Amino acid sequence: MLSITFDHAGLSAFLTFENKGFIIVLDNHLNLFKSSDLMKNKSKLPVVLKITLPFVLTIILVIITIYGFVMPKIDNILFEQKKEKVKDLCKNTLQLAEQYYERYMSGELSKEESQKRLVERVRGMRYGDELKDYFWILDMDYIMIMHPYLPEMEGSSMKDYKDPNGNTPFFAMVELVRQNKSGYVEYLWQLRDIEEDIQKKISYVELFEPWHWIIGTGVYYSDIELETSEMTHDINVTLILIVLLIGLISLYIILKEIKNAEYRQQSVLEKEKFILKLKTINDKLNQAQKESEEANRSKDIFLATITHDLRTPLNGIVGFSELLEGCSEEERRKRFSEYTGYIQKSGRYLLQMINDILDFSKVEAKKMELVKSEFSINAVLEEVITSLSFFSQEKGIPIAFEADEKLLIRADEMRLKKVFYNLLSNAIKYTKGHQPIDVHLSRSEEGIFVSFRDRGIGISPEDQEKIFKPFVQLNQIKTEGTGLGLAIAKEIVDLHNGAISLKSEYGKGSEFTVRLPGSILTDKVTSAKKTERESFDLAGKKVFVVEDDEISRKLIKLFLEKNKMHPVCASTGEELLMLLASDLPDIILMDIRLPDIDGITLRHKVMETVAKKLPIIALTAFSSEEKRSELLQSGFVAVCHKPIDSEDLLGKIFMSLTSGTL
Repeated sequence: MLSITFDHAGLSAFLTFENKGFIIVLDNHLNLFKSSDLMKNKSKLPVVLKITLPFVLTIILVIITIYGFVMPKIDNILFEQKKEKVKDLCKNTLQLAEQYYERYMSGELSKEESQKRLVERVRGMRYGDELKDYFWILDMDYIMIMHPYLPEMEGSSMKDYKDPNGNTPFFAMVELVRQNKSGYVEYLWQLRDIEEDIQKKISYVELFEPWHWIIGTGVYYSDIELETSEMTHDINVTLILIVLLIGLISLYIILKEIKNAEYRQQSVLEKEKFILKLKTINDKLNQAQKESEEANRSKDIFLATITHDLRTPLNGIVGFSELLEGCSEEERRKRFSEYTGYIQKSGRYLLQMINDILDFSKVEAKKMELVKSEFSINAVLEEVITSLSFFSQEKGIPIAFEADEKLLIRADEMRLKKVFYNLLSNAIKYTKGHQPIDVHLSRSEEGIFVSFRDRGIGISPEDQEKIFKPFVQLNQIKTEGTGLGLAIAKEIVDLHNGAISLKSEYGKGSEFTVRLPGSILTDKVTSAKKTERESFDLAGKKVFVVEDDEISRKLIKLFLEKNKMHPVCASTGEELLMLLASDLPDIILMDIRLPDIDGITLRHKVMETVAKKLPIIALTAFSSEEKRSELLQSGFVAVCHKPIDSEDLLGKIFMSLTSGTL
C-alpha cells in the first residue's frame, strides 16, 4: 500500500510502500543530504510520484465515471426510446386498420376488398434512416398474411418456424397476444431485405381484434449499438484530448520540479564543502532553500486544489445521469433536455478547469490575476444553486434564494462563481436532511453582501479561527476533500478587496457572508443593455473559413449560416489561396495552426494575393495575452480564443466589417 504524508511545519514529505518493506523519505532539511549517495540516485522518484499520482487518479476517475455510469445509462435510455418508437408506429398502423374496418362496416367496401387494400397499404409502408424498416401481418392461426421482404411465406403457417437459436418467434407472438393482446418479442431475423445477414431483433406486436390479425414491427439491436458507438467515439476523442493536455502539463511540472530538486541538491553539496570557510555563501544557500521549499508547497497546494475541484463537475455528470435513469418514462421525456443541459454545464466546467491549469502554470503561487467582466450577480447565484440542486434534492434540503434587487457588477465571474459554489456545497454537505438553507443577496452603504445560512452541525469557536487556513479539515467532520475550499474562497474575495465572515453556533448551524466592495457595482441601465445580445446585421456577408479541424469547421459554418451569412470553408492554407484566386469574401476567419502553414505567414500571403485589404480574424487555442498581442501586431483585426464564444465571434465580425479594427 502506498501512503503519502505532508508535514508542512517541517516541510518534509514521506512516501511509504508498506507491502515492499521499506520507506523512502524526502526531507528538505539540509542535514539529511549530507551522506546519502542513494538519495542522490533516487531523489527523482518521489518527485515523479508526487506529481503524477493525482493526475493518474483523476484520469481513472473520469474514465470510470463516463464508461461505468454515464454510457450504460444513456444506452438504456436509447433502448427504451427505440422500443417506444416501434410501439407508437405499430399503434399508428392499427389506427389505419381501424379506418379500413370502418369502411367495411359502413358498406363502402367488402370485407375482402378492405382487407386487401389494408394489406397492400401496409406492405408499402417504410420508415427508418434507409426507409427499409417494415411491418408484417399474422393471424391468430399462425398464418403469415403479409411480409414485404418474404412474400413466399405468405399464406404459410409460421407456428413451427424456428430462428437460428431454435426459438419459435411467431408462436411466441400469438401466445403473447392471446394473453396480453400486445407486447415485445426477441428473436433472430434477417436484416431487412438481406437474407444472409441474421441479427438479433426485438419486435412489438398487437392484436387487431375485429379481424383477429396481429400487426407488428421491430428494431434491430445493431441500430441501437450503432448510435451508442457514435456517441462513444465522440467521448473517446474528448477523453484523449483531456488526457493529452493533462499529460503535457504533468510532464512540464515534473521536469521543472526535477530541475528544482537537482538545483537544491547541488546547493546542499556545495554548502557541505565550503560551510566552514564561506559563511556568507552558506547564508545565501539557506535563503535559496527556503524559497525552493515555498515553491514546492505552492505546487502541492496547486495539485490538491485541482484534484478537489475536478470532483464537483464529475459529481454533476454522475448525479444528473442517476436522476435521469430513475425517472419514469414520462418524467424522463420531460426532464431529458434539462438534465442533459446540466451535464453539459458540468462538462464546460471541466473545460474551464483545464483553462485554469494552463493559466496557473504561468504564474507563481499567490499571484492570481482577476479577469474582470460585467455580469449579473443574481444570475451567477441562480446558476450555482441550479448546479447543486441535485445534491440538495438527494438530501431533501430546500434552498431559498432571496435578493433585495438585481445587481450588475464588474468582477471576475468565474472565480466568484467558485466562491459561491464552495460555500453552498459546504452548507449542503454539513446540513441534515430537510433543514433549509437560505441564500440572501443585499446591498448597503458598506458594500454588497451574499450570505449562506444553514442549520447544520455548526463550528466550534476554536475551530472558527482556523477554518479559512489551507488543508484544514475539522476532526469531528468526516468528509472527502483537501480542505482548500474556504482558503481558495477567501483568497479570491480578498483579491476583490472584500472579506468573508463567519457566524456559527456549534450544533445549530453556520452563516458565511461574503462582502464585496460597492465600487464593483456598474450602472444599471448601461450594464443591462450590455447583457442583452446586440443586433448585428450580417445577412448576406460572405465569410471564408480556414480551419483544419473538421468538427470546428462544421460548427463555425453552421453558426454563420444560422446568422444568414454565406460561409465558404477550407482546411488548409493552400485551399484558401485557391479560393481567393477566383473569389473575394467580406472577411476571413483563420486558424493560426494549419497543417501546411502558420497563420501569420498565411496572412501575409493573403495580403500579397488579393488587391484589397481584407479583415482577417485569428482563431487560436492559445489563451495568453502575449500571443494575442503578437497576432494583433502581425495584422489580424481581432483574436477569438477556442472554444469559440459564438456571441463574441459575432460581435468581432460585425466590428471588423464596420470599423476595420477591434
